[in-house]
Amino acid sequence: VFAGITLAMVAMRPQWKNASLTLNTAIGLIVTGSVIFAQISAINGRPIAERYLHRSDISRQIADMAGQQGLDLIVAQNRDVLADLFHTLRGQPFEIKALTHGGPPAHFYAQKYPFEASAQSPLLMVAIGPLSLDCAKNGYRQLGRIAPTRGAYRDVNFFLYRIDTDCQSALISAASG
Repeated sequence: VFAGITLAMVAMRPQWKNASLTLNTAIGLIVTGSVIFAQISAINGRPIAERYLHRSDISRQIADMAGQQGLDLIVAQNRDVLADLFHTLRGQPFEIKALTHGGPPAHFYAQKYPFEASAQSPLLMVAIGPLSLDCAKNGYRQLGRIAPTRGAYRDVNFFLYRIDTDCQSALISAASG
């Protein structure tokens, strides 16, 4: 491919070379500018990079709730949430685990950091939607809900639960069933 590009450039007329350089420079500036100004670059009122924006806000809110509750273990099932938790909370005193569905790992985090019910302390569960576990009602309780109105998780409801050690095997069963 490189040899073909080189030969094409040698055979190209000077005005086509200038047009090619101008076009490629314009495209490069547009792409770079849209990334740099992602917050204000919009189509129909929605940022063009919305799927990448405000993810870390959710992770910080999850970490704040875990800190308020004195929990150092955060469990989530959603791959995107896990990815951002690992990125945003890097270097903080939280252990992050992936709740798996019981079959083959669905993604990297489920393979590398699977949650097992051997935790010796309560945990913070991040669920997309309400959670109903088959264990004593006092073994888990909802701590709050995060409902972003903008960004990557626009209109997604995250429910945060405190799950005590005696209820963690029910969490794994619910994910597998």
